[in-house]
Amino acid sequence: MRSRLWLLVLFSLLSTYAARSEIVALSPIRIETSDLGQSFNDIGAGITFDGRLVYRGFSLEEGSELWATDGTEDGTLLLADLEPEGSSSPDGFRIIGDTLYFYARDAAFESYIYRLDADSDEPFRLGFGLLDLDSQSILALDGVAHFAASSRFFRETNQFPFYEDLNLPGQRILDGCENRESLVLLITDEMGNLAVVEYDGQTYSRPAVLMREDDRGWRLLGSDGTHCYLEELRVPSGDRTIDRLVRFRSGELETLDIAFANFGFEWQQLGDHGYFAGLETDGTLAIYRVGPEDDRPSVILEGDVGRFAVVAGELYLSTVGSILVIDETGESVQLVSDPLFGINPEFVAYDGRTYITNSGKIYETDGTPEGTRLRFDNTTRQGRFRPLGAIEPGDARGRAGVYFTQTFNVAVFTAETGNLFRLARERTVDLTIAGSWVSEVLNDQGLLFQVGQRSNESRFLFVAWFLYFNGEPTWIVGNTDFRFGQTFIDVPMQRTSGLEALQPNETLTAERDLVGVLRVRFDGCSELNIDYDLLGLGAGRLPIRQLIQSAGPPRCVEW
Repeated sequence: MRSRLWLLVLFSLLSTYAARSEIVALSPIRIETSDLGQSFNDIGAGITFDGRLVYRGFSLEEGSELWATDGTEDGTLLLADLEPEGSSSPDGFRIIGDTLYFYARDAAFESYIYRLDADSDEPFRLGFGLLDLDSQSILALDGVAHFAASSRFFRETNQFPFYEDLNLPGQRILDGCENRESLVLLITDEMGNLAVVEYDGQTYSRPAVLMREDDRGWRLLGSDGTHCYLEELRVPSGDRTIDRLVRFRSGELETLDIAFANFGFEWQQLGDHGYFAGLETDGTLAIYRVGPEDDRPSVILEGDVGRFAVVAGELYLSTVGSILVIDETGESVQLVSDPLFGINPEFVAYDGRTYITNSGKIYETDGTPEGTRLRFDNTTRQGRFRPLGAIEPGDARGRAGVYFTQTFNVAVFTAETGNLFRLARERTVDLTIAGSWVSEVLNDQGLLFQVGQRSNESRFLFVAWFLYFNGEPTWIVGNTDFRFGQTFIDVPMQRTSGLEALQPNETLTAERDLVGVLRVRFDGCSELNIDYDLLGLGAGRLPIRQLIQSAGPPRCVEW
């Protein structure tokens, strides 16, 4: 009778929690993958280069540093701990010729430009530390790296300090755009005005001042290969404001004959044309194409559009539940019809085909409906793959395939076999541990986990375990601090006794006896292993599964 009373209390608590949180059942289904032997707590920017993936990986031991993998355990390595006292946070990866460039920071927050040559495992730092990178982009002109920092504009050289100052005619670079034979820079000029200037490798054009009034602004969009385009924001027009498309040609600003209520943030170049999304003032929502001789952009496709990208010489775009490919005449062909696919997919080219990912699915296409098929489906685990790039079969040092990130891991999808390989050796403990867990090994027992946060890096875990102790139903409790990214947590557990009902002005007194330690380790989003060593219960391993989870975006993803 007493045991049933404790269970009634437990499930009463769970019912109250469920009523507040709109609970949903969890599925224990898992997809088996091969582990490649390295755990990460976060995967950031990355790029495929020289037959492997180079990326920013964060671990508790090294912080956020530069890693590389060829898709095998032996080929996964820390390339450089660029900041031993913290994190260098490498970013801005850009391949120019046979060299990979990126920037990183030291503990004093000075920025450095690095280069990594092909067939090398040692990044090389250019010159001295720079106070700040004005533009986050590393630009290329005539195969040479250019970058902006400390309110100056630099070009790489082969003599120390391995870059030279190009004497920018202004105070700061805000953004840059690449043409075939020049760079267009959005700057603040000597007078503090916003301006645009062109650099051809030898000289600058006269800065064209972008007159700003009230809250108007400008944004560089991209290039059609010959000229760069800007968006002029919030231009007064009668009783409203509009956005205008402006071409920068031969040092002059040329406003095109079209008015927009809003621009999309996508810009893609294909051949001699630029493609972008926009909403005209008459309500037309469409994908537009513009070339160097066009007075007005032309409409390619009207209607609700999501993400679009140029991949392997073709323009792919998404609408609600569909993926289309657009040829150079503007004709569209539907490749995917999937109402669950979403409108924000990502695209990557590999071995003559394009791979499209979203909502845990991977589609493969050769650009035709009959050559399109679903290759991987992980939607039951609510995952999402973000492609980092692809390594072609003839270039791979190790495993050829499409490289993705998903929930703190790098995954390699091998198109030939359809297998998915991941880098993570063990799943890290995260906030999804919070909730109610039960055991199928020990009947009528359960655990409650609660996670709290002390700071950006420090959290604490509270555990309450209802069990039978020497034949008597009881609770044992414990709590401990842990850091984001740990693969297991050791929790000292106590049994509390001597509690009595309090009278007014009485102080709570109780006896607390340490009874042992629990080691909590993830085996899956809805599965845990508890290694215990408790007085009166002995030592062993207890597999438990999550009973309920709060509705909302998933914070843990099965493979």
